[in-house]
Amino acid sequence: MMNPSRFDECYEFAKELKEELNCIIALQPLYHGFGKGGLTKRFDYTEAQDRIMKEFRGGKCEKKLPEPRGLVSVLTTEGEEEVRSSFDLVVEQKTNFVGWECGGGIENIIITFEGEIYRSWCMQEGPIGSIYDTSLNLPKDPTICHTPICQCSADICSTKTKVVDERNIIFKASA
Repeated sequence: MMNPSRFDECYEFAKELKEELNCIIALQPLYHGFGKGGLTKRFDYTEAQDRIMKEFRGGKCEKKLPEPRGLVSVLTTEGEEEVRSSFDLVVEQKTNFVGWECGGGIENIIITFEGEIYRSWCMQEGPIGSIYDTSLNLPKDPTICHTPICQCSADICSTKTKVVDERNIIFKASA
């Protein structure tokens, strides 16, 4: 997470990691309201900082490792399928799913330190239960997204479906 006031320090550290480790490194922008549900807006970054976040990648990996978490299959408006990193989608500001059906709460859940259970980190619709409840009624159907900024990789990787016109053309993003 790139705090704009400490951007240079974070960037230098990421470059050191890139030299020392074979790993995936994503420089992610921060949003106001992070960790509290209901992100409001992206912190301000310079054009140079934006470019660095978009272009920076971790070191080349020589090992045979499984695909990293956070890859999303995106069906484009042209009907082509692309595999994208959820981190890239965040940096490119392509995570506004308002009006889309979201599989958060069906494909994954979020549990806070206090034990509350939510569909996703945006925490829309409030808690769906608690780890202290004697029984849980977890959602069985997708919800309609009302959050203009989806930032958590797990949330982004939940299936997103949108009908874009009367011909029922469906666009999906799914892990």
